[in-house]
Amino acid sequence: MTENKPQSVEIDQISVRFGDVFPIRKLSLDIGAGELVSILGPSGCGKTTTLRAVAGFNHPFEGDIRIDGKSVIKIPANARDIGMMYQSYALFPHKTVAENVGFGLKMRGLPKGEIVARVREILGKFQLRQFEERLPGQLSGGQQQRVALARALVFNPRVLLLDEPLAALDKKLRSEMQFELKRIQREYQITTMFVSHDQEEALSLSDRVAVMANGKILQIDTPSEVYDRPTHRFVADFVGNANFLTGRVKEGEGRRCFELENPAVRIQLPEGDFPLGPAEMMIRPERLRLGAVGQDNGFTWRGKLRDRVFLGNGLRIMVELELGRTVQLDLSPEQDRGLADKSEVEIGCLYDDVRIFPLETASR
Repeated sequence: MTENKPQSVEIDQISVRFGDVFPIRKLSLDIGAGELVSILGPSGCGKTTTLRAVAGFNHPFEGDIRIDGKSVIKIPANARDIGMMYQSYALFPHKTVAENVGFGLKMRGLPKGEIVARVREILGKFQLRQFEERLPGQLSGGQQQRVALARALVFNPRVLLLDEPLAALDKKLRSEMQFELKRIQREYQITTMFVSHDQEEALSLSDRVAVMANGKILQIDTPSEVYDRPTHRFVADFVGNANFLTGRVKEGEGRRCFELENPAVRIQLPEGDFPLGPAEMMIRPERLRLGAVGQDNGFTWRGKLRDRVFLGNGLRIMVELELGRTVQLDLSPEQDRGLADKSEVEIGCLYDDVRIFPLETASR
């Protein structure tokens, strides 16, 4: 199968309108050639609208979309040379696997012999040759998913768009197909946009993750940066589990600081835009630890052990601090053994593992 050079995608200040509703307004996003970028966000945030705008099914009333530097905004969907895979897979139930995969090639008017050759080649790559005469209803969910992906790639598109393609699978199969998707994307080196509301999928699959809310991209960065260093309170809350404790940003010695009175903590803030007033401190459950932490590097609290939840590969405990504040800690099974008969514990956290957000941005 002929290989295309990976192509970049540029979404430049596009706005989409449905009647009086603007699901996205002046949205920009650049995707490098051969890169896999996930758009992650809750239902209704505009992520699928963005994907469909790139595909050509939604038509922005302003802005531009460029592939490899060339505008496609006026090119119809069937001429954009883009592969798209849907959440439902959209396979024809009355057509065989081979007919489903070759449908797009047939619509493009390719000779029958070439269609057969290309379909057999890609079915071999996806370990589907033995199923080519079966109907979709005779396949498992994972097999149907591979058929839909093969159909999206058989005509060697410039860009691949994936609209929650794993949502219909059970958890075990979904996990297996995440690795399969990543392998295929790397093998084909195809520029890919992946829409999901599942944080685990986005973090495990992507080169970069764009977190979206209310039609805006709040942060785009590598998965580790989005998780460990969220720049917005919504991102911190949506991507992973988090503890939030309310305090205040005050003037300190030379720089502003965040103060929490009960339980006491004072954190000197880095230089930057930290407005005075109410703010929230965010700590990931796995960043809290049992035992005291040195005052130069972090802080230590005492609390009462209130509850525990078994997570399979570990344990989540709930610790009640002063004034009824409760935080979650994620522990290993080995750490749990020492807690069996304890009702009071010491927990600590390093300053570097804390993020501060002004309270006025918390609900945006």
